[in-house]
Amino acid sequence: MARVGKFRADIPWIESELDPEFRSEIERFSGKVLPEIYEILERYKNDKKIIIFKSRDNADEFLINI
Repeated sequence: MARVGKFRADIPWIESELDPEFRSEIERFSGKVLPEIYEILERYKNDKKIIIFKSRDNADEFLINI
């Protein structure tokens, strides 16, 4: 909800309301999709370097330092 009505550089429009279908996807993400992602990451953790960012600031800091 915090992004509704605000400019975002990553999309070419300004959301005027939260789309119900998109809201549903957001709500289901942490309960269904995220555990599947973590399962896949666990499977490949010995073969690949995996970095998980907890915030945009965390990702930005990482990029500045590489």
